[in-house]
Amino acid sequence: MLKIAIPTAVQLVIDDVGWREGWSLAESGGPFRAGVNRLMGPADYYAITELGERLGMRPQAAMVLCEWDKTNICATCPTSTAAGAAWDNSSRIGSWSDEAAAIFRQRAPYIELTMHGVGHEHWENGERIRAEWYSARHNRRWPRPVLEKHIEVFQAILDQYDLGPAAGHRPPVSAVPCAFNYYFDAEDPDSTGALFRQAGVEFVSTPFRGGFHHFSPLAAPDGGFEHGLLVIDRGRNGVPWDSWSTVPEQPERGPICGIHWPNLLAEDPSRHHEVLEKWVHYLSNTAASGAQMLAADTRECFTQWVFSRFVTLRQTDVVDADGEAVKIVLDATQIPAEAETLTAGSPLWLKLRRPAHHQAGGQAHRGHGTPPLAVFSSTLRLIAISDPDPDGYQLIGLSGITKGRHLLVIDARPAKGTCIAEGATWEHPPLVKREKGSCHLFDMKINQESLEISVEVYGRQPLLVELPAPPHRVTATGGKLRVEDEEYLPYLPGGRGMGLLRLNIRGKDIQGERDTIRLDLQPVV
Repeated sequence: MLKIAIPTAVQLVIDDVGWREGWSLAESGGPFRAGVNRLMGPADYYAITELGERLGMRPQAAMVLCEWDKTNICATCPTSTAAGAAWDNSSRIGSWSDEAAAIFRQRAPYIELTMHGVGHEHWENGERIRAEWYSARHNRRWPRPVLEKHIEVFQAILDQYDLGPAAGHRPPVSAVPCAFNYYFDAEDPDSTGALFRQAGVEFVSTPFRGGFHHFSPLAAPDGGFEHGLLVIDRGRNGVPWDSWSTVPEQPERGPICGIHWPNLLAEDPSRHHEVLEKWVHYLSNTAASGAQMLAADTRECFTQWVFSRFVTLRQTDVVDADGEAVKIVLDATQIPAEAETLTAGSPLWLKLRRPAHHQAGGQAHRGHGTPPLAVFSSTLRLIAISDPDPDGYQLIGLSGITKGRHLLVIDARPAKGTCIAEGATWEHPPLVKREKGSCHLFDMKINQESLEISVEVYGRQPLLVELPAPPHRVTATGGKLRVEDEEYLPYLPGGRGMGLLRLNIRGKDIQGERDTIRLDLQPVV
């Protein structure tokens, strides 16, 4: 029988990236930094992107930026560093920071620049007070103009490296509060979330204990909405913040695998590859069950969190004796109103596993075309699909999820039926092919003349579409993305009898460039 679930999408979040001098100065009242006794350099940033590339993810690099400061702008914000107005960073600046910045631009599909802080703490007259955005221990919220100055300095340092608004990149859309001190209150215009949202942040992750103080209700035990952003509990996995080369002892069960920079690295950078092998194994095992998947990016992690927490799946009937076609109900009546903007136009990912006698057949198709599968529904559309993984699990993306109940049939029997897609009848509809490193999919609309695929691209990423014939023309309708090249493989043996179109698409904004890719299926007059 088909096994079907709404999986949690797991994102990797790496704190305290950005320090040049790794060693702690905490005992003398300075910053804790990365807690390791060496200089941090470009190889330590590149290691994050290597892991992202191997797993098809964009790990968050939660950045502390004061030691990137080329112009000593931190001196204009005395509460941001231990040196205050006497801040002088000239001894730390060198080619290392320019090389690290280039990694964020050139390897954008495999790393996300996330806001953590300027100097991680709050200093008053040389005294360190935890932490930069809020002091949970003292229940102190810093004056709003002071906090806004920290945001201004953070973004100004990004601009020093052509990573910020001045170079056409949005400010970071994700944030991790320093020392996990966060004041959550949907009714308070001076809460941490209100400040972050004003700065352009949409997604926040932090442990929901210790320094997390919430004064308004959460939407779920591990997440809540505040001032237009979503805050998710990252839990605690027991990994020491200052230990090299360390993976958690237990698989991650929540949506966030939160670690610190040294955990991902070797003390000797030439041995980073050994540590990455451990992390590839750990995260692959985390996603090996039917209940979890690896998030391709933060937006997918947070959107899928909403679906996995507030949409229930119930099987109502088996269509055939072998259980290869089933009727299910997706109940989305409990999706909070605050989540509707986030989920609108985004696919819900289901994870399914075919009956045992079908899994071997599915494996034969891997890399050569997607095994046949159809979805029948009056409200939902199948728009994306992955190849089965080594354990036989497969992801399918459904468009059209709105608040309410949705009935559908998922049919994994070969060559069964047709799908109706917005006025056009296809024996097997065009589908976006989900592969590692491909761009973020929002939606796909189909008619007899064209496909319109709404995507978000980080740097240069592929978009793969299964089609019966090559399109007559490919365009980015909004002008924000550029299709650099295209290739059509006319037939995928053993799959759905479809060819595969591969587009390589480029966008400038490292925080994601959104546009619609139009494929004209008929000759353009």
